[in-house]
Amino acid sequence: MKNLMNIKDAITSFIFLEDEITASDVAIIPGSSKPEVCIAAAELYKKGLIKKVVATGKYSVKSGVFNSGYIKGTEFDGNFDTEAEFEKSVLLKYGVKEEDIILED
Repeated sequence: MKNLMNIKDAITSFIFLEDEITASDVAIIPGSSKPEVCIAAAELYKKGLIKKVVATGKYSVKSGVFNSGYIKGTEFDGNFDTEAEFEKSVLLKYGVKEEDIILED
């Protein structure tokens, strides 16, 4: 049982590793229809911790279109062809300058 606890402790300390946030030239946002990661990136940008943001993503492979179900009826509602376009709109709304956003869609 003690050996099992050591393994659990080792896995826990690995998974929940915390590093100090340091400045970076760029942040890359994986494609998504959820705004939370974009908002976090915008906050880092406004603190001067990142200079550019790469918004990525095309659309759902299964449906062939951007999945807007998560944002319908919210402040983020809109017509977007790609996840990258959606992410750009969130970044702009939260204070990232357009010239500092790179689209990869």
